[in-house]
Amino acid sequence: MKKDVVISFKGTQRYPGQDPHTLELVTDGVMTTGRSYRGRTTRMIDEYVRDLMPALENAVPSRVFVNSAACDEEIVRAVREKIESMHRFREVLVTTAGGVICSHCGPGTFSITYVAPEN
Repeated sequence: MKKDVVISFKGTQRYPGQDPHTLELVTDGVMTTGRSYRGRTTRMIDEYVRDLMPALENAVPSRVFVNSAACDEEIVRAVREKIESMHRFREVLVTTAGGVICSHCGPGTFSITYVAPEN
């Protein structure tokens, strides 16, 4: 059975550009916290996507989702373009996160959702 994997980059609005943004990983329904990213948003996005490249290169290539919760459109566009530049996925879909994610994670959050291959 394939495992859904959600990688979330949790934003914050308290001190834009200053607070750490954390990587959250959900695999088989279990959430773990990964690396924290600090610094300018553009650099954090580059590092975040670069850190995910090995997992994305092994993901099922049918589609990947870029989900966001009141995230700046330029950030979502940059993430989408980085994923598209891999030429790995047949579809890169941009969606808006639902109410639970928006209220739990807050504005500025985005995630990359893909299906991991069977082991």
